[in-house]
Amino acid sequence: QCEAQGYAAEADGVPSSELAALIVTRSAGPRRLPRLRFAYSRFNADAVVPGPGDVVTVQAGELRIRLPPPAKGSAESAVPPQHAAALLAWLLKGDQIRLSTKSRAWSVSLAGASAALLKMDELQGRLGTPGALVRKGARPESAVPAPVLPVVRPALVPVTTPRDLKLEPRLRAALRTSASACPDFEPHRALDEPVRLTPTTLLVSQPCWRGAYQTSSRLWMVDDKPPYRARPVKLPEPDGDAGDDTLVIEMISATHGRLTVREAAKERGVGDCWTGREWTWTGKGFELLSAWESYCKAFEAGGLPITLWRTRIRGLAPLPKPGSDGRAALDETRCHAPTARHERMCNTRALASIRCFLISMDLAEGALAPMSKSHRRCGARRDAAPRRLP
Repeated sequence: QCEAQGYAAEADGVPSSELAALIVTRSAGPRRLPRLRFAYSRFNADAVVPGPGDVVTVQAGELRIRLPPPAKGSAESAVPPQHAAALLAWLLKGDQIRLSTKSRAWSVSLAGASAALLKMDELQGRLGTPGALVRKGARPESAVPAPVLPVVRPALVPVTTPRDLKLEPRLRAALRTSASACPDFEPHRALDEPVRLTPTTLLVSQPCWRGAYQTSSRLWMVDDKPPYRARPVKLPEPDGDAGDDTLVIEMISATHGRLTVREAAKERGVGDCWTGREWTWTGKGFELLSAWESYCKAFEAGGLPITLWRTRIRGLAPLPKPGSDGRAALDETRCHAPTARHERMCNTRALASIRCFLISMDLAEGALAPMSKSHRRCGARRDAAPRRLP
């Protein structure tokens, strides 16, 4: 899916309470029509958006379109499908679009719109087809490729144990750093809890930069035995390259045995633009699951996000062999047993339980799957009501 956004021109002097944006979205694949909608800024306290009783008139050259009122609580107006083609034609030749109600007016610049729509055609393989937005041609519509999402298969990770958490001072001491590479790292201050990544390594986050509203950290894979060898973690970006070696971590979690790292970073303090990423562990490294960004337009708290990367998750990779202490790779599960022998017996039952649980997840992505009795007996969360799978 491709999306293009247009805002008021930077030099227009438009009050921040009267900002609007045009959003053009088109799904990939043959015979998929573009969808257009207008969004209105709610960023400032004095911002006014059309209400359910307001009729918005779009003026694009000689074209006049009346938009249906926004739904209650919404700040968007959809362009009726029967008017989309005419409005798209104006995007290729016009310089701006004006919107108005009885008491308010907004404008959207069309600078660069033609180039953006051409790029959309190119990325979706529509150039030279009747359905192209810019360069139409006689190529059959069936020549447009169907969408194919990258498939990611996460790996199961072992449970993080109290024994792992006690390693934190040793893991912290193993991190290689310098004043220039990680100026805000304080070796005497405890790190966030490490997370078990493999039977022999732990994932550790090291704070490097502390700002007024967020902290940027570096991720390391550290061996759980002397000499506690540490390697920096590489996190891929949508273009395939490794991103910055630090990130603003929103969350590191293991759900149903799947390890996820999520980033949410403000691009500036007022919070009108953000960057978001999500990665998962595949057993060989981290792969990007999703990515989005929003522009710094003083438009919305969080901005209007554009999706840069999507994937399809397929099951989970095979379970790693338990370590020598009998740990099972079961999400957030602790076997509270009086002896090591009882712990191994409990983990054996947990391994069988999680295999059945994963089969149900693989067969019904997004379905509800209850926790098994043996899973509960091994000390899983007692509040484990049926929960939606990722």
